Amino acid sequence: MNPLEDDLRSLLAATPLYAETGIQLERAEPGLVALSLTPGAAHTNVQGLVHGGLLALLADTAMGLAVRTQLPPGRPHVTVQLGIRYLRPATSEKGLLTAIGRGTKVGRTLAFATAGISTVDGLLIATADATISVAEPPA
Repeated sequence: MNPLEDDLRSLLAATPLYAETGIQLERAEPGLVALSLTPGAAHTNVQGLVHGGLLALLADTAMGLAVRTQLPPGRPHVTVQLGIRYLRPATSEKGLLTAIGRGTKVGRTLAFATAGISTVDGLLIATADATISVAEPPA
């Protein structure tokens, strides 16, 4: 058992957004989180492609959780800047998508992270970066 993974799985399960979208934790270690999503028809836009907003959600979540793994317990954090580059379209027929988020620099008040989203056969479909605000724990 990995207590870090158990904690993150509990957080994802307790958040309806992740249950609704089907985002799952694949693995976690300090500074790195891998999430997966198997897109279906409900995840596509009018062109039949996986919606870019869903890919941004997947990348943002992977980065935020990767930063969380490097913070002391109880430190609130929130994305204040998100950049995403769509390299190629994703379709639900391609199957499982995996986002790997990495906390690249975690400071006292700001953190920086990157992510890549790939298909099951390793084709990179999007990259992302984020600036994340880190706050003091509530008093």
